[in-house]
Amino acid sequence: MDTLHQKSLTFSCADIRERGGLVSQVKPDTCQDSGLFEGLLRVGRLLDVQVRVKFSVGSSAILAEGEIDGKWELECSRCLANFNSTFAGSFDETYPETVESIDLTDAVRQTVLLSVPVKPLCSTDCKGLCPKCGMNLNRGRCNCPPPSAKDCPFSISLRMRDCNRDFKVVNLLSDAARIIKE
Repeated sequence: MDTLHQKSLTFSCADIRERGGLVSQVKPDTCQDSGLFEGLLRVGRLLDVQVRVKFSVGSSAILAEGEIDGKWELECSRCLANFNSTFAGSFDETYPETVESIDLTDAVRQTVLLSVPVKPLCSTDCKGLCPKCGMNLNRGRCNCPPPSAKDCPFSISLRMRDCNRDFKVVNLLSDAARIIKE
């Protein structure tokens, strides 16, 4: 099998069949103008993406086995700071031998999309932003007073729960007193 270095993710099936398979390294263009990662760039910025693909020729099909790695520049969902995150993924696609060319654009795009973290964090112990002044708490403490119990968005629910619990205790005691009288 020959090794091929190229920028395109489209491969000629005739070349793959003639060579009895093919191994290729592709460094796709990650800039917004390329269109390859259109829509993904709203998530973050892709840096240094590498695609390695191995084509194997079977009796009636061509198997493409790919590995992708690179870096995302993402925004932390807690503190809004930019940070770099590495990713890696793989794909397997089978194509009929009768097609003229194989375009791996969709397989690569989907694999990269699946590498995006659901909630990107600069670190697992990110402290986020102060809800009052907006200071990044990873850089130090702010001068805002600590939140009180009444500032908690669940304080009403907690009071209702406590009242409900007290109501159940009163009902239980009155039921017990009634049973004793009988």
